[in-house]
Amino acid sequence: MSDEIRQGVQGHDFPSRHFLGVDVASCKGDQVIDYLKERMGRNEKSLLAFANTNLLNFSKSNPEFQQVMRSFFVINDGIGLDIASWIKYREFFPENLNGTDFTPRLLEATRGRRLYLYGSREEVVSKVAQLLKETYQCQVVGHQHGFIDQAAQDSLYQDMNARGAEIVLVAMGNPRQEQWIYNNRDKIDAPLMMGVGALFDFLSGDKKRAPMWMRRARIEWLARLLQEPGRLVKRYTVDIAWFLFAVVRETLGQGRSAANASR
Repeated sequence: MSDEIRQGVQGHDFPSRHFLGVDVASCKGDQVIDYLKERMGRNEKSLLAFANTNLLNFSKSNPEFQQVMRSFFVINDGIGLDIASWIKYREFFPENLNGTDFTPRLLEATRGRRLYLYGSREEVVSKVAQLLKETYQCQVVGHQHGFIDQAAQDSLYQDMNARGAEIVLVAMGNPRQEQWIYNNRDKIDAPLMMGVGALFDFLSGDKKRAPMWMRRARIEWLARLLQEPGRLVKRYTVDIAWFLFAVVRETLGQGRSAANASR
């Protein structure tokens, strides 16, 4: 089964692969970066999400959230998506575009753009802001931890806009960060908003990444499981099994529909 061309709300014409109500672009990281840079150059709003199995499971059980995801440019994150792609399309994605590796590439390519960080704890986000300034030479114009009330939220939008933020990184974990971006996309002027999950924790050193050999072997999930077994054991066992089962059912159902249509 080949990729499908779907003209999404953000106008991209990349091939995409459809899983549990969400279209995931099938392309390489450099293509995504070029696409986002072009849209930023035209001051067109882009919402970027990294689809892992957890996000797609949530989408499957929440039809309203599927509508939310149609406003995002969605790229693949993790080996679970590659397995699903092989099940349904008989080929893997061109590249694993997990947020922890992809986001620094994007920031490197958009150096000079004004960056605002939102989410995580104060000691974490402030450390990341300093790191991005010193190591990546990013123009970080502001940051805010994620534990604020609604009154402070209103001030947050104003602060982002007053500082001329062009890229907003939101670190709340999915699906909460995608829902927040969607709900507030019209209040924030920045042309690019993206959910980055645990990126701040990894960059700050609050959480350790797997060694490079584990990343290359595509078993970084195992290192994360060993670090946080209580939080992640269900996600990396029951939840991923449910996700793959749902993809198999979706694939078989699509095959039956095609067979009936050809009669």
